[in-house]
Amino acid sequence: TLEAAVHKKPPMPVVFGLTANPLLAGAGESFTQHLPGFTGICTMSDYDGMAATVRECLPKAKRIGTLFNPSEDNSVFNKEKMEAALAKIGLALVARATSESSEVPAAAQALASSDVDAICQVAGNLHDAGFPAIAQAARQARKPLFSFVSGQAVSGGATVAVARDYEQGGRDHAALMLRVMLGENPTGIPFAAISRTIIVVNLDNAAQIGLDLPAVVVQ
Repeated sequence: TLEAAVHKKPPMPVVFGLTANPLLAGAGESFTQHLPGFTGICTMSDYDGMAATVRECLPKAKRIGTLFNPSEDNSVFNKEKMEAALAKIGLALVARATSESSEVPAAAQALASSDVDAICQVAGNLHDAGFPAIAQAARQARKPLFSFVSGQAVSGGATVAVARDYEQGGRDHAALMLRVMLGENPTGIPFAAISRTIIVVNLDNAAQIGLDLPAVVVQ
């Protein structure tokens, strides 16, 4: 929808919400340098928050694995951002490429059985759909599985999710809409990510792989 609005450049203000990456949709070069008349709230993952959580849970970890889809822009972007966030705290990202759903189970098994301390699956259409296979591989290899989607920790097999709070995203979007409706020019309003991140833990999944989660994460 945002790509269509970027192409049409309508005369009325455009205030988007629930967009994974407005930059890849062509709405701007950065959150502050963007198209006239556009502003909004995006669901871009909290990469630094995830890196900090991984470090809290696994203080001795050195290598974190993920799958990504080289033909999906969001997946590549998320992989690169996660790699940079992990590098800041001395962790390396081991990324394996898969482009078809049929490749995911074998790639997940190979990744989980490799020399990684955990899997942190970056968001993307292919691997969100294939998450059950990733969870199964991680469970069989007794490797912690981190996710950016809360539901994947609640019932999808992940140990911990570091997820944007979509309910807060609705509030953020409404507040932005109000500013524009009251006359503020959206051109001068930077894009922003959802302002609240939540940590969802699954103690049963942690117990199955023998991981004792720290109190600071469980709380």
